[in-house]
Amino acid sequence: MGIRPDIHPTIEFRSAWEANFARVLNKLRIKWAYEPQRFFLSNSMSYLPDFRLDSPNPWKVKWIEIKGIWNYGDKAKLRYFMTKHPNEKLKVIARKEYMRLAKKYKDTIPEWESAAKKNKEKKANMKKVENNRSETKNLGKIPSPHGRAMIDAELPLTKTKLIAEKVKKNGRTNNNK
Repeated sequence: MGIRPDIHPTIEFRSAWEANFARVLNKLRIKWAYEPQRFFLSNSMSYLPDFRLDSPNPWKVKWIEIKGIWNYGDKAKLRYFMTKHPNEKLKVIARKEYMRLAKKYKDTIPEWESAAKKNKEKKANMKKVENNRSETKNLGKIPSPHGRAMIDAELPLTKTKLIAEKVKKNGRTNNNK
């Protein structure tokens, strides 16, 4: 979720798939709008398609719904939309078609978001955390700031030395009065 500056400075996409689809539309020079219109299907139900395509496109439709995960009631809502608005042409891009698009465009769109890229970033971040942990010393159990419970503590080595000196001097930490 979030803003992707390479696509638009203010649009918040709900998923990487939607953001990647917008990138494909931009690459194909198809004019589009993200979630521009809500359709009220009944007093208690509405539907907000992901994209409105405002120029000729390979799908020959006006509305696109990107569906990575099907939640309860999604299929019924889409059927109801198509029944209630038969003149509104809607195309659902589910996993199989999205994967075809990904295969075709992921190497030609530099900002393409993929699970593999995310996993690589996650591993790099985990490595940073591990490196930071090697620069800390485990103090074991110490009193919590409120003195009610014991907590596990890790502090940077430089602070560890200062606290160890205070403990030797006073026999306690500031939090254990």
